Amino acid sequence: MQEVNLQQRDFPTEIVKAIEAGVNRHLNNSLVYSPFKMAFNLFKKANPRLMDQIRGIVRNDIHTTLSQIPGYNPGIFLMNDQITPKGKQMLKISYNIGIHLMKKQLNVMMAFKALYNAPVRNQVYTYILQVTQRSVSRIMHSNAAQPR
Repeated sequence: MQEVNLQQRDFPTEIVKAIEAGVNRHLNNSLVYSPFKMAFNLFKKANPRLMDQIRGIVRNDIHTTLSQIPGYNPGIFLMNDQITPKGKQMLKISYNIGIHLMKKQLNVMMAFKALYNAPVRNQVYTYILQVTQRSVSRIMHSNAAQPR
């Protein structure tokens, strides 16, 4: 039987965490989103296993999406369990994707709709995957990681 290191970092998982942190940051700093924040937090607390499953699904879809980029190599972003400079740049962009999603893509009503309406949820999900793929591709092909 082969031993698996459960502590090993995974870049798609790090991206999911950064996007979620960006969403939470915007929710915590916006009075307008207070009703949604309360409902979303209650949902997360009531369904921790489901939230972990959702994070896993998103992680797998991000992994699949990134694997479709010609020349994608996760070692560009995460090497020896350490985030590289390009990885840090991508995680900052991922964090900003979460903020931008809430600020520009979803108003409060659309955020509630995304919880219960599959077409709206799919539209949001497609946006996240596409912008993540474009960002990773852009960073991969840049000559050097540039601090932001």
